[in-house]
Amino acid sequence: MSKNILLISTNFWPEPSGSGPYATDLAKILKFNGYSVHLLTGIPHYPWWEIPIDYTRNPSHYDSYEGIEIVREKHYVPSHLNVISRFLFEISLVRSLRRGFKRISAAKIDLVLVIGSSLAGGIVAKSLSKKLSTPYGIVVHDLAGQ
Repeated sequence: MSKNILLISTNFWPEPSGSGPYATDLAKILKFNGYSVHLLTGIPHYPWWEIPIDYTRNPSHYDSYEGIEIVREKHYVPSHLNVISRFLFEISLVRSLRRGFKRISAAKIDLVLVIGSSLAGGIVAKSLSKKLSTPYGIVVHDLAGQ
């Protein structure tokens, strides 16, 4: 059984809606069941589409959550969404998540798992899985449609 999981999510605690609570709960459940969870995520921004003042004043307060190591990387946060800003958001996330992975000990990772609705997480999970020769899984949450 894999014991060291790299969880990738665009959203995580303290984000109160969207994929944030689901990613947070999944990390807590895995931790409770004996897994070592390393979380790779962006900066808090949803649902506000801006960075909370508390985070900008004290980002180190958000480096761990209930024993879960969190690696956060800055990325572009658009003030409003359209096709172009969403594209730039996703590209920025890919770059920041890859940059953040350099701060995690790859020797510890047995499984790469991504949760959320962004394309960036899936792209990064697949490339890291290949690089580490470990399996990966995708939990799709919050599909949007017209």
